[in-house]
Amino acid sequence: MLKGLGAAGLIGLAGCISEEGDVEADNAAEELIAEGFEEEGVEPPFETTVYANSDSSDRIAYGELIQNELNETGFFDVSFDDMEWGAYLDFMNSVAEEEENALLCNGHSADWDPHVFMNNPYHSSAHSPSGINTNHFEDEEYDDLVDEGVEESDQEARQDIYADAQERLVELSPVALIQFGEQVTAWNNDEVSGFKTHPMAGREFTAVYAPHEGVYTEVDNDDDELRVDLGSDVPDFDPISQEDTVSLMATTLVYESLIAVDFAGTPQPGLATDWEQEDDTTWRFYLREGVEFHNGDEFTAHDVQTSYERYEDEVRESDVYDWYESSEIVNDHEIVIEHHRDYSGPFEATGAGDVPIVPEGAEDGDVNLSDGPVGTGPYQFDEHQEDDRFVIERYDDHWYTGDEYDNDVPETPPVETIVMEVIPEGSSRHQALEVGDIDLSQGLPAESVAEFEDDDDFDVDGALGLSNEYLTFPLWQEPFNNPKVRRGISGLIPRETIMDNVFHDVGELAYTPISPILEDFTGTDYQDELAEEHLEVQ
Repeated sequence: MLKGLGAAGLIGLAGCISEEGDVEADNAAEELIAEGFEEEGVEPPFETTVYANSDSSDRIAYGELIQNELNETGFFDVSFDDMEWGAYLDFMNSVAEEEENALLCNGHSADWDPHVFMNNPYHSSAHSPSGINTNHFEDEEYDDLVDEGVEESDQEARQDIYADAQERLVELSPVALIQFGEQVTAWNNDEVSGFKTHPMAGREFTAVYAPHEGVYTEVDNDDDELRVDLGSDVPDFDPISQEDTVSLMATTLVYESLIAVDFAGTPQPGLATDWEQEDDTTWRFYLREGVEFHNGDEFTAHDVQTSYERYEDEVRESDVYDWYESSEIVNDHEIVIEHHRDYSGPFEATGAGDVPIVPEGAEDGDVNLSDGPVGTGPYQFDEHQEDDRFVIERYDDHWYTGDEYDNDVPETPPVETIVMEVIPEGSSRHQALEVGDIDLSQGLPAESVAEFEDDDDFDVDGALGLSNEYLTFPLWQEPFNNPKVRRGISGLIPRETIMDNVFHDVGELAYTPISPILEDFTGTDYQDELAEEHLEVQ
């Protein structure tokens, strides 16, 4: 990547060494770094390492560009390293506790509520390993704004609160936002028809069969089999501990929630046929009758209560306990959910309605989800061959009869089997799709997308996503404990070069967390103003 770019795009940001050997700042962003070094008593060059996960060619590429950019300043001596996903996930979860000197290339997948963008990676209540605030950022003013925003019912006031929170985050820059992702899928149009790209990471295969959306996929082969790719092995089958998008992706057609959210974020009936808000903190759900889990257990309100309360003290605890207080089972098919605070966001889409429901037996050990996922969805688990494939098959006793929604989705999914091949390397995914080893790819490197767009044998569909990429700073480590250093580094990151040469203009440039898909809470002009004011981006 660096050889291909040459030095031309990088020289303009380089610092210089004086005749006395001192590092001198060449621009306003470097001046911030110099001030931070002086305040912390750190002499340049400071040694550190940028890390990425080895299955992501995009993260490796932009991580190396950041490495080179920082080395060019003279303030840093940066090395680069990558790890396979499982080891990288463990490293990220322990990096704060171990106080590692590490800059992490990371990403966050959110949903339709701006609160999730602002809370989960940055609120002090979400520190890893029970949350995804991996560098243990903590700021009382920021926390107060996020807590105020989630409870504010007036939409305009809520927008103002989240604007203040985003500015506070840019001021302190615990991370450097880089890119808003775009979900892109390519498929062989002789084999696959009807597919539609979902904007949420982890929901990539929803369109195989989504009656609530009016979308389903058909395949043209004798086995009714769809072959797709995964970027890594599936490390976890249990929703309470799924920290990665691959696990979510593999099980999204296996598990269901009370409410099904369509591709535009609109709530639709799922395992709940209806629901109502009784007061600021109380919701009542009426559950679908005649539903069975894949193991034959009947679905009842007891499964719902268990599914919520299993999250306590688990890595994804904040998914539920950010709002959950208690629940009352009225009968087998009616449950009342109490919140511990007002939740003003699209609660149906991001709160109680979006929790994957598992059998009650998962709590007492009668159902072991580590052996395989057990849900109520249109597909059930078939087999898992570690580092090779994950297979799900059509569940013939699924509750959908063809009459529940006003559309023409057939009663039975046309695709009988979905074979998810583990293909870590982006170039290998490209080749697998090109030669027909797989029918559909959701994990292509950005540079491959244009090639398939130009090939009449393939269809490519993209949607601006609900995710972002960012660089995480080690806040415990001098000089990164100084916000000026972090802001200066963020201002130096060659985002336009990264967008052009790494992401090939797939997605959008980012300085703040909330995706532009939530246009009421962010925008290009707003982001540019914050970047110019706080990051010295010109």
